[in-house]
Amino acid sequence: MRQLWETRTDRGENAKLNESVFDRYLKVWALTIDGDPFASLNGQLLPVRHGDIPAMLKVSHSPEEQVGIICEAAHIDRQRLMQWALAWAGLSATWMMEDGVDPVGRFELAKLAALLLDGSA
Repeated sequence: MRQLWETRTDRGENAKLNESVFDRYLKVWALTIDGDPFASLNGQLLPVRHGDIPAMLKVSHSPEEQVGIICEAAHIDRQRLMQWALAWAGLSATWMMEDGVDPVGRFELAKLAALLLDGSA
């Protein structure tokens, strides 16, 4: 039951995946597919089984959920992580400008970190 899934990028472009977004999780956690994938507001879901236990595998596309998952898995305080990301993005943008490189990606990361930091206060 292998197929290609379509996802939408932030710019609205279609991106076909040669390997489903679920494949690495299915392999790592020894899950078997138990239904058809579907989309939610924040990601893609796939009914699965771990042995005889039914479960739902979710791959999130929401930066807020992804940060939460990272913080929980690494036992890091969310606010501290966002402060670090904001400081790193600012320093990195400064170094890039000194080197004559466009720092637009670092500015986007800084804006996202600041937004998430405001939401976690």
